[in-house]
Amino acid sequence: MKKILNSFIPLFVFSMCLTSCGDNASSSSIESFDSDSEAVVIEDIPNESFHTIAQAEYLADTYESVSKYASGTKEMSIPYGNVFALESTNAKYMCVSDDIDFSEYRLFDIEGIKAPRIRNLLSDTTYFYKTYTSLEFIDANLVESGSLKTDNVLPRNVYIPSLDKSHFVTNVRDLGGYASSLGGKVRQGLVYRGGRLSGGETTKYTYDENGEVATKKVYKPALCFSDDGYNQLTKVLKITNEVDLRRATKDQTFEEITTTSGTKSVVTSEHIENGNRSAYPDLIKGMNVHTISINASETDFLRGADGKNSGVEYIKEFFNICAEPTNYPMYVHCYIGTDRTGALCYLLGALCGIDRIALVRDYLFSNFGNIGGSRDPYAILNIYEPVLNSFNKPTLAENAESYLLSIGVPQAQIDSVRNIMIEK
Repeated sequence: MKKILNSFIPLFVFSMCLTSCGDNASSSSIESFDSDSEAVVIEDIPNESFHTIAQAEYLADTYESVSKYASGTKEMSIPYGNVFALESTNAKYMCVSDDIDFSEYRLFDIEGIKAPRIRNLLSDTTYFYKTYTSLEFIDANLVESGSLKTDNVLPRNVYIPSLDKSHFVTNVRDLGGYASSLGGKVRQGLVYRGGRLSGGETTKYTYDENGEVATKKVYKPALCFSDDGYNQLTKVLKITNEVDLRRATKDQTFEEITTTSGTKSVVTSEHIENGNRSAYPDLIKGMNVHTISINASETDFLRGADGKNSGVEYIKEFFNICAEPTNYPMYVHCYIGTDRTGALCYLLGALCGIDRIALVRDYLFSNFGNIGGSRDPYAILNIYEPVLNSFNKPTLAENAESYLLSIGVPQAQIDSVRNIMIEK
């Protein structure tokens, strides 16, 4: 373990460099670091680890122990990031790539930084780096080069920089990286789960001369991420599809109020804050939107297998989306990315052969997010698992397949999802 000083956190991300590291790069392709984040790092974290101390300690403990480390009431889901301990501070730029030939890479402004801390790298992956004195990437300007292999402790949580304290993205992680009981590994970077990307309202009022409300206008939902967050989503994580599980928005209604200035029409019932993006499909540039309208209280919809409710339609919609290769990489979310998202991602992970304990732990990892309260494994142990285990197959993956077939998901879709998700 190394104690690293002066570690910086990535703040601004612009366009990605997709050319060889032997080429020149424009300044618009550079990821910078927030100078306000310079601090002595007191946590002893191995450079290969991207988890914080609390996250790492929980992942080394039993899954039931999560309450010792997180309670779901504050933001603790952001990864620590991987530290690249450089030998020199003479370089101004650093290229980082999982390809030794640097056919595609991330480019960072590291002037004066000896230990850049980089988030959102893949797990269990060797990254190569080169540092240069200028944006002319030739041997004469090369300062140093090396490599770092990230660890394989999962889940791989990622960071989407938020807009502000009221509009934030929390509880984000990758469903991939796990060994599959069907052989191979579940691919990283295909399915991300997390909290909402948009929501809430921007409301503006006008007042009459007596200080009474004259008009009230509610604008469409705000984005929950910053410009840097947008670039992490689209350039670094390369997410192109959003699966929004929140219920549909309500129409706005109006009522007349009378003030000393006369009668005014004001909004009295706006779209609900956690409504899905069906009404605003173009809100996030370049993001294809799929909406499945699920009420927040409907988190036990797997029970639909025995006819107790109609929630199986949600599952069929979801796997119809997952069976299409062009819908990846995708970001699956509800409001806080825990219950509705947790149920569908549990089922997807089970179908792909992820270990039972890993799925329970992934569900409980939501406690590190700002989700408004703690979660225990009750839903998985007392609802999801019994439904799947009722099919009495030898493995969880086979039980998940039998369940999906029983509710009408075609075998072709099941096979397609596995072919997309599992790397053998």
